[in-house]
Amino acid sequence: MSVPHVRTIRFILSALLCIASAIPRTGHAQTAQVQWNDVDRTIVFADVHGAGTELRELLRETGVVDAEDRWVAGTAHLVSLGDLLDRGPDARGVMDLLMRLQGEARTAGGQLHVLLGNHEAMNLMGDLRYVDAREYAAYTDLEPAAEREAARKAWEKGPCTTLCPGFDEKFPPGFFGRRAAFAPGGRYGQWLLAQPVAIRINDTLLMHAGPAGILRGMSLQELNLRYRTALIDGLQHPGAEAEFPLLSEAGPNWYRGAALCNEVAEADVLLPLLQQFGAARLVIGHTPTRNSRVVSRFDGKVIKLDTGMNRAAYRGRPSALVIERSGISVRYTGQREPAQVEPEGLFVAPDNLADADVMTVLRDGSVGVLEKHGTGEFKVTAVLNGRQVPAVFQSRSASAIRKELAALQLDRLLGLGIVPATVEREVQGMRGLLQARPQKWMTQVEVQQQGVRGSGWCSVEPQFQLMYALDALLGNELRTAESMVWDTEDWHFYATAFTQAFGTDRGLPAWLRARPPTPGAELRRRLGTLDDRKLSTALGAYLEANARRAILTRRDALLALTLPATLP
Repeated sequence: MSVPHVRTIRFILSALLCIASAIPRTGHAQTAQVQWNDVDRTIVFADVHGAGTELRELLRETGVVDAEDRWVAGTAHLVSLGDLLDRGPDARGVMDLLMRLQGEARTAGGQLHVLLGNHEAMNLMGDLRYVDAREYAAYTDLEPAAEREAARKAWEKGPCTTLCPGFDEKFPPGFFGRRAAFAPGGRYGQWLLAQPVAIRINDTLLMHAGPAGILRGMSLQELNLRYRTALIDGLQHPGAEAEFPLLSEAGPNWYRGAALCNEVAEADVLLPLLQQFGAARLVIGHTPTRNSRVVSRFDGKVIKLDTGMNRAAYRGRPSALVIERSGISVRYTGQREPAQVEPEGLFVAPDNLADADVMTVLRDGSVGVLEKHGTGEFKVTAVLNGRQVPAVFQSRSASAIRKELAALQLDRLLGLGIVPATVEREVQGMRGLLQARPQKWMTQVEVQQQGVRGSGWCSVEPQFQLMYALDALLGNELRTAESMVWDTEDWHFYATAFTQAFGTDRGLPAWLRARPPTPGAELRRRLGTLDDRKLSTALGAYLEANARRAILTRRDALLALTLPATLP
């Protein structure tokens, strides 16, 4: 690398990072309050992403501000769940509005809490991948002309040829002004560094993404202190973010477990952390909901609030969660009456359709061209009213069909969601099973043969433990790598093939005796709800009474196993 180019990079990096030799510490020490009780009204919104017009519309319709955008919500608490920045052109206007409203709210006896999202952290750390190109122009007033010209000359003296972008393309007008504003001592950088990453109001925990296991043992005060320390240390050591776990994908403004992962497995992570922070529920943004509606998971213990406020980027709608002593409701802009929080429901495979819709397509849809996949097995596509479901058709005996359908029913009775939707169908004169698959999938055999190393938000071992426990419950005597299916987009795991299950042997299957399952607390709770009446209702059409009784005996054997000392 040439010396002029090295100098160019050094100059540009210094302008990009703007790391002051003495990062301001006053106001950054975690002494601010992060927990409030006896709050009568809390209004929460998520993921503005530079959509200033939509945010102002939402705040007016929820009675937070008047027609001149002045605080009129009295003693209410208003909470932004983070991601004010990126993807939209008006991020500066959004920050200016909230900075002003913070002061007005305090004067009125209320509060405005701005939580840090992953996009705030990214911008503070100099990661500008998602900055809307139009936004830079808003910072031209902060950009000294002399600094810009010096940067231009350094760039032009570098080794760049016609293959390199032009200076104004690489650094649009306002670029250096924006970076200065987001430096630790800049107007917005200093403000953001003083904001919390998680708070609790009454019995509601609020954070951008969600809590992972790395938060175990921390108080809310300690979490905020550690996060701020990690962020400041990361600013002082650019490029070393991986050394700070709270800034990683397991951190509170990245982790998607509460939003996306299997509820039975993830509950063993989530519920102890809610108890640790003294909360009954968690409200998060970060992960857009599938239908641009506010939805809940974990029997209402998690509320997902990112409904795609930035219409241009997400084609969603602005929404706010209103928490009052009388209850919880949702306000959508343009909708006069408040709405209820809707349960998200079960999404299995493919996870872009609700499970009930997948069942309807499999049962009533037309089945596309068959592609042979194995002995008596074909890859197909079921289509109904424009909805497409990838599937596998398997020619099976009547006995095998009953067992596969019984496995599905028991999976759904427990709310596991690891057995894909399955129906009995006749396809091209063959009788058998039509079973859904993810949009992109591989069996465990194919994963091993091709050496694929997947990664997703959801830990693999807890998903395996659900399969082991289900197999133990069903007395499934055969489990092969061919019957284990991976969604290769998000690496969710599914179990198929139960034709060797539902015998009357009341002990664990032979293949599980050497290494029995370790069912976690939530699965144990659900297993404990099973009784003869429930099994008769769910499985009576498929299994005789002695086979159902054997399930309860094996259930008791599962519950007698030692609870794992360390949960995932």
